[in-house]
Amino acid sequence: MLNINKENYVYYKRIYEIIWTCQAPLLGIDVNADISPIHVLKEWEQKSMSIARRGLKAGLLDSLQMLSHFPAELKEQIDKKLIDESFPALYKLTSAVKDTPAKVLKRGKVRNLEEYYIIKEVLDDTTSDISLQDRTFLNNAFLQFESTYAKRKNHS
Repeated sequence: MLNINKENYVYYKRIYEIIWTCQAPLLGIDVNADISPIHVLKEWEQKSMSIARRGLKAGLLDSLQMLSHFPAELKEQIDKKLIDESFPALYKLTSAVKDTPAKVLKRGKVRNLEEYYIIKEVLDDTTSDISLQDRTFLNNAFLQFESTYAKRKNHS
């Protein structure tokens, strides 16, 4: 999974910028708008780098998940820009997201918030090609994590 820390923040931020600048026009959003995730990240960086790192991780994961719904041309454009700047190819970046449901199915539980949000996206995607049995199992693991996480938060 993505481990964004002080040392690699700029690296992953640039990857996110590349992906976002390619996705934004397709979503009808001005790349330079105040609501742009890149603009929001800059504001968070001034307030708290910890918040900025968490926001970057969440935003990057969301963008990688959304890519499955975008045209092949967009994915090719992003891949080329990443490779041109010596970043990993898009398939490497998305593999962690794609492999998560299989890992949760094999392990029998959702391990952390990152997996929780990935599984949530899978469950919300009614067009996903997972079987009804796997969907039911993932839903149960999702709900179990949610319940356990809520109890931990209430006792903190």
